[in-house]
Amino acid sequence: MHPNLGFGGAERVLVEEVRALAGADVAVDVFLTGNPELRHLEPDLRAAHPRVERIEAATSSGGLARRLVHDRHALVVTCIDPRGLRAAAHARRFPWRRRPAVVAVVHSRYPAAVHGLGGRARAADVVVVTDDVVDALAPALGLPPARFAVARPLVAAFLPAVGEAERVAARALRASFGVGDGATLLGLHGRIAPDKGVLETVDAWRRLVAEGHDVHLVVAGRRVEPTEWGGAAFLAAFDDRRRAVAADPALARRFHEVGAGPTPLALLCALDLFLLPSQHEGLMPLAILEALAVGTPVVATAVGGIGRCLVDGRDAVLLPRDPDDGSPHPPGFPATLAAAVAPLLADPARRARLGEAGHARARALVATNTFHADFRAACDRALVATRSPPLGNAATTAPCP
Repeated sequence: MHPNLGFGGAERVLVEEVRALAGADVAVDVFLTGNPELRHLEPDLRAAHPRVERIEAATSSGGLARRLVHDRHALVVTCIDPRGLRAAAHARRFPWRRRPAVVAVVHSRYPAAVHGLGGRARAADVVVVTDDVVDALAPALGLPPARFAVARPLVAAFLPAVGEAERVAARALRASFGVGDGATLLGLHGRIAPDKGVLETVDAWRRLVAEGHDVHLVVAGRRVEPTEWGGAAFLAAFDDRRRAVAADPALARRFHEVGAGPTPLALLCALDLFLLPSQHEGLMPLAILEALAVGTPVVATAVGGIGRCLVDGRDAVLLPRDPDDGSPHPPGFPATLAAAVAPLLADPARRARLGEAGHARARALVATNTFHADFRAACDRALVATRSPPLGNAATTAPCP
């Protein structure tokens, strides 16, 4: 169960969870509990497992619970999904049928990640965390640490392959943006939402242009829905900045917004710097991992697991957050971000060193990771806890495409 299949890091992790089950003789149904219209990753999901049977909307937790029991689902995996946990709790109320084993996936330790879960997490036999944050999440969810498992989602499928075609497309993209010789292109790719530091990035870029730097900014990704948490206020503020930029000729020709779509490798290759000054993250944002994988240097906040995976000044430029509690950035943060970016604008050699080191680090992180096996082990734990047979001894890591 997952809110949607839009382009996003959490959704890509869902695909890898399904891929992890491909080595077992099981069928998989996927229920969309949020926005069922976002189905961009459905082809990826079906390619990950030959026995993905149904992908459909779940209209209510009660109806979903009845479906789980009636269809005799042995295992339920909920991904950042309070409705799924409610359905799993409802399924316990059918004593004449064996209840399904339940695995709840949580991506970070911040209040935003556990909002709405509350006591519903008790319906989970195992809580899978995708970062080493059990000590923080156990008291937050009121569960013993023994109920948790860690599966770090750094897999080979997240490392894009870049060839000459992408490099040629990147050069064409820079030309279409009007990025001339001596100019630099900054980019932010991901969900266009309040917690990703989008407003602060725009403000920092405007500050750099005012200081005389010939720097362009591209913002790419799906805008948050107005009904999502903080969405309406954020979109109003973002559109205010868009209007101010459009009214200034010096800024207007240097600002480029690109809509939602598959990860644009040409765009990542075209960038001189990738920015992601998030307020909070999980282990390692997919957008950062992809930027590093193509050799684009990264400037980010050291939130979540970013500061444990990367070394400031070697693999990336990291801005500290103290405390790292997911709260909004302070008013002076755009100036801090601009000050971190400015020295890199006129130093292509340093950018190249950061890009090379980041590329090597991304591949090293993936090479030592065992996400598929760890996720399979967590599912087996949940099945055994409900006296159901485990998935078996089939290969625990399915090949990546």
